[in-house]
Order: sequence, then structure tokens, then C-alpha cells
Amino acid sequence: MNRCEWEADAAARRRGFADRHELFAAIAAERLAAIREAEHLREVEAAREASNSKVSDWIGRFDRARQSNCAHNITI
Repeated sequence: MNRCEWEADAAARRRGFADRHELFAAIAAERLAAIREAEHLREVEAAREASNSKVSDWIGRFDRARQSNCAHNITI
């Protein structure tokens, strides 16, 4: 083990990890969780935008039908 590896292991132990490998695994797990959270937020935002688009479409269809006195022709 070279000096850098020894220092990395010592730093990991000071932070409560068994060695640098355990510390690196914990860091990787945190980063993966952050990536998954970001992906989830993007999916939620995309779903919200799609929903808003549908609502806007329904409002537009209702307004057009109301203007032509054919509100009974609207299907949701």
C-alpha cells in the first residue's frame, strides 16, 4: 500500500468507514441516489406538463363548444 492509499484509508476511518473502499462505495451510493432523484423529478415535471397540456386542451374545446352552443359534444 502506498502513502496515498494509507492516507485515504486513515481519512475514511476518521469519518467512520472501515477503509477507503467503503467510503468510496458510500459516496457512489449517494451520487446514484441523487441521480435517481433528479430523474424522478424530471419525470414528474414531464407528467405535470402533459397534464397541463390536456387541461388546456379541454378548456379550449369547451370554449369552442360553448361558443357554438354545442357543449354536449365535449368528451373528456
